[in-house]
Amino acid sequence: MRHPWLSLAVCVLCACPAPQSQEDSGTPPPDAGPVDAGLPDAGPPRRDAGIPDAGFTQVPAASWCAARAQALCFRDVRCGRLSAGGLPDCLQREALECEQAALTRAVAEGRLQYLMGGALDCLNAYAQGSCTDEPPACATVFSGLVPPDGGCILPTECAPEGFCYLYDEQCPHRCRGWVSTGGACDGFTTRCNPSVDTCALGDAGTRVCRPFGGDDAGCASWDECASTHACVGGHCLKRNAGPGEACATTNGYPFCTGEYSCRQQPPTGGVWPPGTCQLRAGVGGTCTGPSSCLPSLRCSTVITTGACLPKAALGDNCVNYDDCEDGLYCDGRAQQCRPLPRDGGDCSSRGSFYRCAPGFSCEFSATNDDTCVGRRADGEECNYDGLCLSNECTFGTLPDGGFGGRCIAACAQRADGGF
Repeated sequence: MRHPWLSLAVCVLCACPAPQSQEDSGTPPPDAGPVDAGLPDAGPPRRDAGIPDAGFTQVPAASWCAARAQALCFRDVRCGRLSAGGLPDCLQREALECEQAALTRAVAEGRLQYLMGGALDCLNAYAQGSCTDEPPACATVFSGLVPPDGGCILPTECAPEGFCYLYDEQCPHRCRGWVSTGGACDGFTTRCNPSVDTCALGDAGTRVCRPFGGDDAGCASWDECASTHACVGGHCLKRNAGPGEACATTNGYPFCTGEYSCRQQPPTGGVWPPGTCQLRAGVGGTCTGPSSCLPSLRCSTVITTGACLPKAALGDNCVNYDDCEDGLYCDGRAQQCRPLPRDGGDCSSRGSFYRCAPGFSCEFSATNDDTCVGRRADGEECNYDGLCLSNECTFGTLPDGGFGGRCIAACAQRADGGF
C-alpha cells in the first residue's frame, strides 16, 4: 500500500494529479525497458514508491521550488538512487537549495520572466530519460530582464547582454555588460560574452576578449579555447563526446558524459586505442566496479564481475563512498549505510565526508574533528556561507575587535530586497 504521507507530499502542490487507481502494480515508465538493458531509466522503480501517475499541470512561479524538489526527488526514486522512506529529507534538502523568496520577488518586480509552459515541460521531463542530466527545457524557465547597470540579486536576473556581479558587497548587485571583442578583460570582474569570446592573452601580453578557438584550433593556454574545449598538445580539443561518438582520441580527450563510458578495445603495446561512448549498464546489467553502472546505481562487487543494483538502503551493507541512497552515507567502520549526521555528528573524512542532514552543516576543525551543527541565524559566527541559514557569511571586524565572519541576511531577504 502507499504511505499516506507520500500522497500528502504530492498533493501539497497544485500540480497534484487527479486521483488514480490505488493498485500499485510497480509498472515501469514506458522507456525503462528490460532491467538488464542498460537503458537510461535504470530499470523499473521500486514498488510502493509513491510516484505520481500524472504529470504537473499548473505550477505558478511562487511554487517553483517545491515543484522542482518533487520532480527531482521522484526521479531519484525512479532511478534507484532513493527509496520512498528517504523522500521527506530529499524534499527538504532540495527546497533549501532553491531561493523561492528571491525568485518570487524577482518575477513580481519584472527582473525575471517566468514561462509556465517551459516550467511544465522541464518538470515533466524529469519523469523519464536521464537520471543525472537536467532536461534541456529547464534552461529557459527563467529569463533575465535587467539591462547592464541595473540592479540584480540573483545571477539569472541580468538580460543576455551582461552578467550579475555578485562580489561587490552591495545590495542589490549590478548587472555588468560583456566586454566587446578586443576589449581588456580579466575573466572575473570584466568578462567576455561566453557565447562569442574568451578572455585570453593578447599580443601585448594583456588579456583581451577574442573569438575562441574551435575544433583543432591552435592554442597556447586553456583560455584560448571555448568552454566546451580543452587546450591539449597545442590544439583545442572537445572536452566531451556524446553517445556513439569517438572518445579518448588524444590524451584521454574527449571524455564521455555522465551516463556513458568510453568502450575501448584492449591496449596494444601498453597503449589504449580510441573508443566510443556507450551507455553504462542499468539495473541487473553486468559491472566490474561502480564506474561501469549508471551513476544512480551501484555495483554489487568491487573487484570481480557483479551486477548493477539500486543504491543501498538504511542498514544495508556498503563498500564504496557512494554506495548508499541519497541522505545516507557509508560508514566505513561498520560497512553499513547510516543516516547523515545531525547536531554533533561526525562529518569528518572518518565519518560522513563533510555531509550533514538537511538543516545542518559541517563545521570544520583544524584537528579534523569536524562535526555537524545547526545552520546559524543572522549575527552568529561563521567561517563559510554554508553555515548560515541565509547562506551568506561576511567577514570583517567583530564586536570584540577581532576579525571573523558573521551570518547576515541575504540580499533577497532584507526588508527592501536591496532596492
